[in-house]
Amino acid sequence: MKFRKNLLTISICSTLLAISACSVTEQDAGLGASDAKPVSGLAIDGYLARAVVYADTNENNKLDVWEKRALTDGEGYFSYNPNSVINYCDLPSDDAKSIHCLNAPAGYDEVTIRMTRGYDLTTVEPFTGTISMKVDVNSAVISSPMVASPLTGLLSEMTDEEKTTFYSLETGVDETLAASDFLNFAAGNALEGADADRATLIKLAMKTHKVADVIAGLLDSEFDQGTLGGGTASGGFFNVEEGIPVDASVYVYRAMVAAILDADSLNPVPTSLSAILADNAKVTSLVDSALTFMKGAVTDFNNRLPKDDNDNLINPSDAYLLPGTVSTATIVSMINDLVDFIDTAFTSALDATDLSGDVTARLRAISIYASMLREDNIGAAARVEIAVADNTTASNGKTLLENLRSAKADIALLKQKFRDDTFIVENSNFDGRQSFTDLIGGSGTGLTGSNSEGFAGNTLNLGDNGDSVGVVFDGATSDATSGTMTIDAALADGDFEGDFSGDSALTGTWEQLDEYTMLMNIEVAGVIEPVIIKPTVDDNGDPAYYFDMGDGQEVWNPGS
Repeated sequence: MKFRKNLLTISICSTLLAISACSVTEQDAGLGASDAKPVSGLAIDGYLARAVVYADTNENNKLDVWEKRALTDGEGYFSYNPNSVINYCDLPSDDAKSIHCLNAPAGYDEVTIRMTRGYDLTTVEPFTGTISMKVDVNSAVISSPMVASPLTGLLSEMTDEEKTTFYSLETGVDETLAASDFLNFAAGNALEGADADRATLIKLAMKTHKVADVIAGLLDSEFDQGTLGGGTASGGFFNVEEGIPVDASVYVYRAMVAAILDADSLNPVPTSLSAILADNAKVTSLVDSALTFMKGAVTDFNNRLPKDDNDNLINPSDAYLLPGTVSTATIVSMINDLVDFIDTAFTSALDATDLSGDVTARLRAISIYASMLREDNIGAAARVEIAVADNTTASNGKTLLENLRSAKADIALLKQKFRDDTFIVENSNFDGRQSFTDLIGGSGTGLTGSNSEGFAGNTLNLGDNGDSVGVVFDGATSDATSGTMTIDAALADGDFEGDFSGDSALTGTWEQLDEYTMLMNIEVAGVIEPVIIKPTVDDNGDPAYYFDMGDGQEVWNPGS
């Protein structure tokens, strides 16, 4: 196991002061300007841990170097966490947790807050897309975090009058419910006892974001760079380099708003999003509209490239080609299947005896299915659909959805099994993951103390062969859930190399997100990057670990 592209990204981000595609830097921590006002919130698709949060003051869907930014914490909150009662904006700037403080820029009464990247805690998989919300800075109260969800993302693209129209069209959704936390199952919350309302909200939220994310991902692959200059086309435009929007889902949201509110031959009157997504002709128009918005973003980028006195590009290979004719029929078919799948996942009423587990299972299934479509893996998506729809009962007496309630459900491994067409309900490692209990610093079961390449001695060996990297979890004990960490080693890799030994050692923090997931926050030159570690099992049933560094997952088997 080696650190690869993500540490390269860290190095680049350090040089570029953490611009649009990077994380958060020390310069952004704390209150900043004396007239800045902190705003607090909670990012939810599932809850989004370590998402980049920023105030998009110029509405260009990218993190500009001058825009205020922060990271959500391990529960999805920024600025203020009501569970721990921590006001991150009250902390001194040299406190590591001050990185979670977001200040509204001075001089704005209303600002769009966007959240992207990070990890969805329902699946502990990387989050793709963008969640947004409009914030009235003057009325924001730090101790009352606002909920940002796919629904607030859709509403953030509307005027107040358009929002009123939207509420009148969507059955069971109003202003209060749209801003509620549909994953809050505690007593006294806005949705307590309103299971039908909760199901309605979740279905609409999932349709909104998963549809936007799938369309954005599939259309992005239509854009190539370098062809104008005779170079090699790389495919993809968004989240590639400085000055480029982080992702394209916001443009699909805008296309959704246009489809809902704009009167045309297909929409003679305003139409609910639910009705639009049930009509293939309207979905086709939606995809075409999203592509038009995305082309506009590409054109704006190309127009900003340096030109000579004759208005010719100095470096033509830097420009992106606009796609020619894009066949949308396949995308429309995928969206139709996705919407049907979400409806299927919520066919039955929510289980009032286990709301959290029931909702979690359905969201996990939807996430797996949408991921397959976003990868353009229709075969894998079909296998997911069959596994859910036919209600196959495994030898343990449980269906796939019932098994997905387990905290041990290994989503990354399940996704791989569906890709490889090796999924079998009876043998899907729903209980194969090993808890982190006693793996950190203890002398208990599992790898601790029994494998020199495992967690023995508080040291996790991230290397293989002769290229080892020691990560020391400082002061960790068997019952610890967080602490500091140090990487004291020289890294040698084709993509990245550097001497991080001695005085140059990397430092950071670690915390358990749940019983089966650890988050390491690695800091290089002020740039903080998250790394997720999840126990799993390999094909032989032996203990192994996923390391997710944001650009892909690698499996490390300490016994091999």
